Amino acid sequence: MTPSGIYTHPDGLAFCFCVGVMVGHWLAAFEGPELHLIPGGWSNRKVVVPIAVVQFGPYRWVRHPIYSSTMLLFATYFLALRAPLSLLFVVAVCLMYYTQKAKMEEDLMIETFGEKYLEYMGKVRYKLIPLVY
Repeated sequence: MTPSGIYTHPDGLAFCFCVGVMVGHWLAAFEGPELHLIPGGWSNRKVVVPIAVVQFGPYRWVRHPIYSSTMLLFATYFLALRAPLSLLFVVAVCLMYYTQKAKMEEDLMIETFGEKYLEYMGKVRYKLIPLVY
């Protein structure tokens, strides 16, 4: 805090915030455009029957990168706001919600693609957070 009472962020924290926001937005933007490469893979309908197992782009590291990028954006915003309790709450809620949603999607993918999706799950072990979960 400066003598005038204005709080300034350490340079490292400001840099991490900028990197986190850029990476989160990049991942979110990177997922959508690739889905048009798969016939029927992009639709405005709420439920889309999958016709291919996507294994390129961020899908090489996590099975649900859209959820991962959303959580990264939330986490980065709350870190920037210096709101650790809000961060913990939102991450916990996101993990509970996205875990259930991912389970439903994975059941649909297994039903649709069977062994091919199970093989993909074996290759890409992490659902939401690379190297963690």
